[in-house]
Amino acid sequence: MVYIAIDIGSTYIKSSLLDPDSGIISERNRAEVAPRIRQENSLRFEVEMDAILTAVRAILDGYTAQRRDIAGILLSTQMHGFVYSDPACPEERYISWQDARCLEAADASGRTVLDLLGERITLEEMRPTGVYLKPALGLCNLYALIRERGGVPTPGAKLYTLGSYLIEKLTGRNICHITNAAPIGLADVVNGRWHRPLIEKLGFSGIRFPEIATQMEICGYYEADGQHIAVYPDVGDVQASVCGSGAVTGDVAVNMGTAGQVVMLHETARIGRGDPRYYEIRPYFNGVYCHTISRMPSGRNLDVLAELVRQIGSRVFGQEISLAEVWRRLGSCGENADSQGLSVDTSFYETPEHLADGAITHIHRANLTLENLFSAAYADLGRVYAGYIHMMEEAVGQKAKRLVFCGGAVRANPMIRRAIEEAVGIKGVLSVSGDEVHEGLMKIACEIERAKAEGEKQL
Repeated sequence: MVYIAIDIGSTYIKSSLLDPDSGIISERNRAEVAPRIRQENSLRFEVEMDAILTAVRAILDGYTAQRRDIAGILLSTQMHGFVYSDPACPEERYISWQDARCLEAADASGRTVLDLLGERITLEEMRPTGVYLKPALGLCNLYALIRERGGVPTPGAKLYTLGSYLIEKLTGRNICHITNAAPIGLADVVNGRWHRPLIEKLGFSGIRFPEIATQMEICGYYEADGQHIAVYPDVGDVQASVCGSGAVTGDVAVNMGTAGQVVMLHETARIGRGDPRYYEIRPYFNGVYCHTISRMPSGRNLDVLAELVRQIGSRVFGQEISLAEVWRRLGSCGENADSQGLSVDTSFYETPEHLADGAITHIHRANLTLENLFSAAYADLGRVYAGYIHMMEEAVGQKAKRLVFCGGAVRANPMIRRAIEEAVGIKGVLSVSGDEVHEGLMKIACEIERAKAEGEKQL
């Protein structure tokens, strides 16, 4: 028997067939995610759910037309976003984690919706959720959305995670896994349920929320080509990636792709000395938690420098090449750890510490070279990651056993890995697979099969 695995990211929907008996992942496919709806307001990032649902159905029907041995469907999705189904507003859109409408002005004073939330909700009230108020958090953008529609949810309004929306369309049941409920910011992560006091205080009690699954239970069945295929709860893409990386309790996973996170796996949900303004506790599997710091500098920060190189080639020398080709030609540029005094602050995007205000400094007549520029950028990434990893170690009272690198950016660029290793003082390992999410879903499929063989109802 095989499982269909679907991973819905920010750029691509990746799918495959998982065979738990052989451990083989086959029939890999990739399709682009529906484009962002163009809007005048650049802070808004919405995607039509019809387009995503159509793409997912096409993937499922493509597999079911070929196979009669499909045991189940596993979903992994990008986190923090949501779908708000409002009877007064017919379109159903995915409000992405890249949406930041809560940063729009709330009144004539210039305060933002996020500012208003910060005045209304304390850090102590957010503590059970394991997260903090930030622009990417579903809670913040849901509050902004309802506020602009009159401040009160329409009777019959429903909230979905990206995965629970798809599950309801496939099975008729609005249910999500705790790993995807938690990033919205309205769940009690330790008890595995919605945090009702916070929901009521925000005026969300009139909204119908998804059920929360804390185990990989069957949510319902998808019927296609005469088959009744079990559908399992959606899991968060970071948790799936960490699971597939080979990281174990006590390890720190450095996950760097489009975005960047550091994740320490630990048995407790205790924050300890971790700063609650940007230190998160996310549920994982089997009673373990992901101590997480997100919005870290990542591959896209380095792309800012590579894009400058690309533009110089285009505008000065008339050479039109892609960003990927720029990176290929740069090769080991920056491998020299000595930047000759040149400094780079890679905060070209918002980070947990501050808004985007990156810089290139300490330039003198002889040190502004490509080699020094990238050497200084790698050193800065190492410094930033080391600082947060040491914070996590202090928060849980335990030194990291090892670093496990995963994600496209660190896989493609050994200089990033080396800079972080040197700054942290721990040798790291690269995850075995280049597709950690599907490897993680394979491990979940194996656990489901083990539980079935042993007669267990749930994992």
